[in-house]
Amino acid sequence: MERLLAHIGQDDGLAIAGLDLVLEALKDGEVEVALVTDSTDIIEAVAMCKRCGLSRSKIVDRADKVQTVQSMISSPCERCKLVDYEVEEKDIVDVLEDLAAQTNAMVEVISTESEEKAKLTTFGGVAAILRYRTDKAG
Repeated sequence: MERLLAHIGQDDGLAIAGLDLVLEALKDGEVEVALVTDSTDIIEAVAMCKRCGLSRSKIVDRADKVQTVQSMISSPCERCKLVDYEVEEKDIVDVLEDLAAQTNAMVEVISTESEEKAKLTTFGGVAAILRYRTDKAG
Protein backbone atom coordinates (compact mmCIF):
# COMPACT_ATOMS: atom_id res chain seq x y z
CA MET A 1 0.00 0.00 0.00
CA GLU A 2 2.91 2.32 0.77
CA ARG A 3 4.33 1.76 -2.74
CA LEU A 4 0.94 2.49 -4.29
CA LEU A 5 0.62 5.76 -2.39
CA ALA A 6 4.21 6.69 -3.32
CA HIS A 7 3.47 6.13 -7.02
CA ILE A 8 0.27 8.15 -6.75
CA GLY A 9 2.11 10.94 -4.95
CA GLN A 10 4.88 11.01 -7.56
CA ASP A 11 2.32 10.89 -10.37
CA ASP A 12 4.73 8.62 -12.24
CA GLY A 13 2.09 6.68 -14.17
CA LEU A 14 2.70 3.42 -12.32
CA ALA A 15 -0.47 3.39 -10.19
CA ILE A 16 -4.10 2.97 -11.17
CA ALA A 17 -7.28 2.79 -9.13
CA GLY A 18 -10.76 1.54 -9.85
CA LEU A 19 -12.07 -1.90 -10.63
CA ASP A 20 -12.50 -1.48 -14.40
CA LEU A 21 -8.98 -0.12 -14.89
CA VAL A 22 -7.41 -2.81 -12.73
CA LEU A 23 -9.31 -5.62 -14.49
CA GLU A 24 -8.27 -4.31 -17.91
CA ALA A 25 -4.63 -3.92 -16.84
CA LEU A 26 -4.60 -7.46 -15.38
CA LYS A 27 -5.98 -8.87 -18.63
CA ASP A 28 -3.28 -6.97 -20.54
CA GLY A 29 -0.49 -8.27 -18.26
CA GLU A 30 0.42 -4.78 -17.03
CA VAL A 31 -0.08 -5.30 -13.29
CA GLU A 32 2.72 -6.11 -10.90
CA VAL A 33 0.60 -6.00 -7.72
CA ALA A 34 -3.17 -5.59 -7.39
CA LEU A 35 -4.53 -4.43 -4.06
CA VAL A 36 -8.09 -5.04 -2.91
CA THR A 37 -9.96 -4.69 0.36
CA ASP A 38 -11.73 -7.73 1.73
CA SER A 39 -14.89 -5.69 2.26
CA THR A 40 -15.86 -4.97 -1.34
CA ASP A 41 -19.34 -6.22 -2.10
CA ILE A 42 -18.53 -6.95 -5.72
CA ILE A 43 -19.01 -10.33 -7.36
CA GLU A 44 -18.82 -11.88 -10.79
CA ALA A 45 -22.05 -13.64 -11.74
CA VAL A 46 -21.43 -16.41 -14.29
CA ALA A 47 -24.26 -18.11 -16.20
CA MET A 48 -23.20 -21.22 -18.13
CA CYS A 49 -25.46 -22.94 -20.65
CA LYS A 50 -26.16 -26.50 -19.52
CA ARG A 51 -26.32 -27.78 -23.10
CA CYS A 52 -23.29 -26.28 -24.87
CA GLY A 53 -21.20 -24.80 -22.03
CA LEU A 54 -21.13 -21.24 -23.37
CA SER A 55 -20.84 -18.86 -20.45
CA ARG A 56 -21.54 -15.21 -19.94
CA SER A 57 -20.45 -13.21 -16.94
CA LYS A 58 -21.02 -9.83 -15.43
CA ILE A 59 -19.32 -8.06 -12.55
CA VAL A 60 -21.87 -6.44 -10.26
CA ASP A 61 -22.49 -5.22 -6.76
CA ARG A 62 -23.81 -8.08 -4.63
CA ALA A 63 -27.02 -6.10 -4.02
CA ASP A 64 -27.76 -6.21 -7.77
CA LYS A 65 -27.01 -9.93 -8.15
CA VAL A 66 -30.58 -11.26 -8.34
CA GLN A 67 -31.69 -8.72 -10.93
CA THR A 68 -28.52 -9.24 -12.99
CA VAL A 69 -28.77 -13.03 -12.93
CA GLN A 70 -32.46 -12.89 -13.90
CA SER A 71 -31.53 -10.73 -16.87
CA MET A 72 -28.67 -13.05 -17.86
CA ILE A 73 -30.72 -16.26 -17.75
CA SER A 74 -33.87 -14.88 -19.37
CA SER A 75 -32.39 -14.70 -22.86
CA PRO A 76 -31.54 -17.79 -24.91
CA CYS A 77 -27.98 -19.01 -25.29
CA GLU A 78 -26.32 -17.34 -28.25
CA ARG A 79 -24.90 -20.66 -29.46
CA CYS A 80 -27.60 -23.31 -28.96
CA LYS A 81 -30.69 -21.16 -28.18
CA LEU A 82 -31.53 -23.13 -25.02
CA VAL A 83 -32.64 -21.24 -21.91
CA ASP A 84 -31.18 -23.52 -19.23
CA TYR A 85 -28.27 -22.15 -17.23
CA GLU A 86 -26.14 -23.06 -14.29
CA VAL A 87 -25.26 -19.94 -12.30
CA GLU A 88 -22.27 -19.42 -10.04
CA GLU A 89 -20.93 -16.47 -8.15
CA LYS A 90 -17.28 -15.56 -7.63
CA ASP A 91 -16.02 -12.99 -5.17
CA ILE A 92 -14.06 -10.18 -6.82
CA VAL A 93 -10.92 -11.23 -4.91
CA ASP A 94 -11.09 -14.64 -6.62
CA VAL A 95 -11.64 -12.99 -10.01
CA LEU A 96 -8.58 -10.78 -9.49
CA GLU A 97 -6.48 -13.74 -8.31
CA ASP A 98 -7.47 -15.82 -11.35
CA LEU A 99 -6.48 -13.02 -13.73
CA ALA A 100 -3.27 -12.31 -11.82
CA ALA A 101 -2.20 -15.95 -11.98
CA GLN A 102 -2.26 -15.81 -15.78
CA THR A 103 0.48 -13.14 -15.86
CA ASN A 104 2.42 -13.83 -12.63
CA ALA A 105 1.00 -10.73 -10.96
CA MET A 106 0.36 -10.66 -7.23
CA VAL A 107 -2.85 -9.81 -5.38
CA GLU A 108 -2.68 -8.37 -1.89
CA VAL A 109 -5.87 -8.38 0.14
CA ILE A 110 -6.04 -5.66 2.78
CA SER A 111 -8.20 -7.26 5.44
CA THR A 112 -7.47 -5.66 8.77
CA GLU A 113 -9.07 -2.40 9.74
CA SER A 114 -6.25 0.04 9.23
CA GLU A 115 -5.30 3.38 7.75
CA GLU A 116 -4.15 1.54 4.62
CA LYS A 117 -7.54 -0.11 4.19
CA ALA A 118 -9.29 3.23 4.68
CA LYS A 119 -7.09 4.82 2.01
CA LEU A 120 -7.66 1.96 -0.43
CA THR A 121 -11.40 2.24 0.19
CA THR A 122 -11.25 5.86 -0.98
CA PHE A 123 -9.98 4.50 -4.33
CA GLY A 124 -13.00 2.20 -4.61
CA GLY A 125 -11.34 -0.70 -2.77
CA VAL A 126 -9.27 -1.78 -5.80
CA ALA A 127 -5.98 -0.38 -7.10
CA ALA A 128 -2.79 -1.64 -8.74
CA ILE A 129 0.89 -0.95 -9.19
CA LEU A 130 1.83 -1.38 -12.84
CA ARG A 131 4.94 -3.01 -14.27
CA TYR A 132 5.42 -0.11 -16.68
CA ARG A 133 3.72 3.14 -17.68
CA THR A 134 0.59 2.81 -19.77
CA ASP A 135 -2.11 5.16 -20.96
CA LYS A 136 -4.40 3.70 -18.24
CA ALA A 137 -2.68 5.64 -15.45
CA GLY A 138 -3.49 8.86 -17.28
